[in-house]
Amino acid sequence: MKNKILLTSDACFICERIKDIDQGYYILFNCQNGKYEVHNNSQLGSSYCFCIPFSQLDARTLDYTRKTQSQNAQKLIMQIDKENQKLQKDNIKKAADALGEILL
Repeated sequence: MKNKILLTSDACFICERIKDIDQGYYILFNCQNGKYEVHNNSQLGSSYCFCIPFSQLDARTLDYTRKTQSQNAQKLIMQIDKENQKLQKDNIKKAADALGEILL
């Protein structure tokens, strides 16, 4: 845990409240990149779970943690697949429109 600081408390009590989601969760501050990381001490191998995509600890951290839990993996994969399909359709339409303009 070189260059990382274990957080045990914060102004919004996120460090304590995150344990309501999973008792194994804890938060480190990475001094090298200036980001907060969520770790889980009951996880096999590495304890690292994810970086918090916000510059401060607040309720969004708890929402993001719930969203990224392994129980929600299938739901997240379905959301990603749906969004990828939409992007693919949009790209095909744009390409077809561009080709139509070239042919005119």
